[in-house]
Amino acid sequence: MSSNKPVVMMVDPFLERFSPLFNDSYELVKLWEAPSEDAFFATEGQRVGAVVTIGHFPARAPVLSRLPNLGLVACFSTGFEGVDVDWCRENGVAVTNGAAANGGDVADQAAMLLLNCYRRATQGGRVVRDGSWQAVPGLAGRSLRGKKVGIVGMGRIGRMTAQRIAAFETEIHWYGPNPKPDIAYPRAESVVELARICDALVVVAPATPETEKMINREVLDALGPQGVVVNISRGSLVDEDALIAALKEGRLWGAGLDVFEVEPTDPARWADVPNAELMPHSAGSTPEGGKLMSDRFLENLRCFFAGEPLVSPLF
Repeated sequence: MSSNKPVVMMVDPFLERFSPLFNDSYELVKLWEAPSEDAFFATEGQRVGAVVTIGHFPARAPVLSRLPNLGLVACFSTGFEGVDVDWCRENGVAVTNGAAANGGDVADQAAMLLLNCYRRATQGGRVVRDGSWQAVPGLAGRSLRGKKVGIVGMGRIGRMTAQRIAAFETEIHWYGPNPKPDIAYPRAESVVELARICDALVVVAPATPETEKMINREVLDALGPQGVVVNISRGSLVDEDALIAALKEGRLWGAGLDVFEVEPTDPARWADVPNAELMPHSAGSTPEGGKLMSDRFLENLRCFFAGEPLVSPLF
């Protein structure tokens, strides 16, 4: 049944958990509940003003183009790789995202994974629990202090990550496609050069066709057998097969991953991979960060339907 409320569309049942956010102010329609897509686009789809999504879920032209009154695609997350941004720009549809509302939490997890790789926290907890207290040589790991750490991607979250890791008395370097004069840390000309310079890489870049598998065998070999890779961005940025092979063959010392090529990742894939600190894509999943994300998301929706400037537009 239609109402006088602005009409907001969800594209995937995974997003159902966000439904309570819309109950009071919006009419929420769900593509997957329609008897057919054609039926949906001929009825509810004609009234949709905004599509809501999470960055890695597809919001592509074949769907968006069938919504004649669409004006906004609002991403709850910071990432927006599933959104057809080019189509939106060409067709006058605004796109908003979380704009690092939970960036501090993500940066915290990046620093934690890096420190855990050097100090082998997971392995230490295991020997306490299984009673093999003295059985693991070199359990204390290595010092992070004095290491050169390369930040791959120096956006909002990259800057937060650099700030935290610098507190461990490290030397920060970075790589991004464009120089940023306001950043005092030295910039490498490529990811490979950054890997040659540094002891560890922390991947904080966005997922784009250009960044897919940018952390490949060449980069890992440039980092070397004492190197560490941390990824809290998207799994697509790291060649996972190359990373696993490097760890197993001793060509890389450690890895800390919050994201994977396929999620959830197959646990058997990691069963015999040494020196890997793994988290279930939870870097931004705190109640505090979630509140900031939902507040920003809802404010973007409110501003759009009120005709006010958006809080965090992509363009």
